[in-house]
Amino acid sequence: NKGLASGMQNNLWFQYAWISNQLVSPKILACPSDKRVKQATDFSTAPEGGFMNPSYRNNSVSYPLGLDAGYMSSLGTVDWANAQQHILLVDRNMKTNGMGTCSSGITTAAAVKVRPHPPWPQSEWLPGIHGEGNGNVAKLDGSVEKTGNIELNELLEFADDVGDNHFLYPMN
Repeated sequence: NKGLASGMQNNLWFQYAWISNQLVSPKILACPSDKRVKQATDFSTAPEGGFMNPSYRNNSVSYPLGLDAGYMSSLGTVDWANAQQHILLVDRNMKTNGMGTCSSGITTAAAVKVRPHPPWPQSEWLPGIHGEGNGNVAKLDGSVEKTGNIELNELLEFADDVGDNHFLYPMN
């Protein structure tokens, strides 16, 4: 795939573009409380409101993608019973512990270390979108919940199997 060879997989907007035919509108990629994003109106390349236009793309996305959602068990199969509680999306104001490479092939992944157990909290909600210490998490089961810092860290710890949770953030 030419996109993968050129590093396009490292752009969050590119990941959402792959599923654009499954989404009703790119408007759902912009949190109404996130004042930093430009809301795209369609998936075109139009200069005014087109998600695929370079002036929109990552500038139109509020939700980093959880790259470890649905991880493989030690037997090489997906543990669907537990995977349903894995983090699929988070608000972009979740604090991470740095950047690195993920086994998914993303080389610009933000990581939250959960093993071996670092001192709590491993992460926290930074101020700016939903107030101090609050944010939203969407899980693989389709549910979305508002969490505080304690709940966020519990979800991060539950969803991990090897030490880090990886997220692809919009890179502007």
